[in-house]
Amino acid sequence: MTNLLNRLETLGYYSLPRSHAGSPGFGGLLVVLRQQANGHQPESIHLHLHDWDGQTPRVSLHANGNQSLSHIVCPGPISIHSRQKQEATFFSFGGTLESEVFANETVFSFRSPAPILELSFAQDTIADQMADETEALMARAAATHQISTNQLLNRLVSAGAEAVYVAVLQALLIQVTQTAVSHQPDFVKMLNQERTWFQQSGRWPHVTRDLETLLSP
Repeated sequence: MTNLLNRLETLGYYSLPRSHAGSPGFGGLLVVLRQQANGHQPESIHLHLHDWDGQTPRVSLHANGNQSLSHIVCPGPISIHSRQKQEATFFSFGGTLESEVFANETVFSFRSPAPILELSFAQDTIADQMADETEALMARAAATHQISTNQLLNRLVSAGAEAVYVAVLQALLIQVTQTAVSHQPDFVKMLNQERTWFQQSGRWPHVTRDLETLLSP
């Protein structure tokens, strides 16, 4: 708890523990936005949310609301900004976002059954590779089904974050075993470890579908 509070006070965000060792991402994310943010303190969050009318706008959240809210988060990047720069970027396969308003600040809590990837500005990590590969698969699926970005995000939200993540794993496992596309050994090892963990947890489907199949109408 002390580490959490210290990191929230220092950075303004905190990644919740991984669901299991070796997971490429975290189980959740807490972000504190202050009404009077200074220096590198987070001032806004940018991400796609799913509205009640089926729209999926990319929005900017600030600490200026007067009531706590609950939202559905679309798959895609989540970026945290201060007044000076973009402080951190994460990638989500979907999930929920709840906000709680306090005096002069709002606490946002992201939760997902799929890992939330923390991306790096300095190096190409496994999380970066996973996010890049997922975005490429999403773009390919949208082109195959001839659907707009809004329609794509709606179908992804309807499928659910864990189903999307497993479909991405399945597509990438097929890609690394049946095509000539090369990947870093550590990345391939992670894919296999994730499949094993989901199988042992009873969460790997009996009939697996890649992302294009999952998004079929």
